[in-house]
Amino acid sequence: ILAATVIPAFVDSSYDARDPTLLHNLQAVRHQIQIYRVQHEGKWPGSGGIPAMVHLMVYTNAEGGVSMTKSSSHPYGPYLPSQGLVNPFNGGMGWQSSSDPASESPNESMTTSGNVLVGWFYDANTGRISANAEGTTADGVPRVEL
Repeated sequence: ILAATVIPAFVDSSYDARDPTLLHNLQAVRHQIQIYRVQHEGKWPGSGGIPAMVHLMVYTNAEGGVSMTKSSSHPYGPYLPSQGLVNPFNGGMGWQSSSDPASESPNESMTTSGNVLVGWFYDANTGRISANAEGTTADGVPRVEL
């Protein structure tokens, strides 16, 4: 009887702990996107045909050119860890292009090419990023709108 009452409480608290992690990861990515924009003459990561994740995970020059090594010609970055930031709801690290990330219908099993789970929706025209996470926070906010 005790297990029947305690185990669901642990499952709920574990699930609730994901919201602060999700918000923290979103804030970290948004901050790095803004730094990238300042250092790249107002361009958002992902402009110029190079995926945003690449721009944020390697060294870049002011025009957005990329390099795996830091040099005087590629002094900026990386902005994110080489493994990216994980969406704690689906474990996804992939980014899906979207013209309106906050209006996406979350699908926590969505994959990109190579079967990488999509953790984030991103608009390279505006720099807006949202989570690919179903449901709402304890405050009633849809996770995709965080």
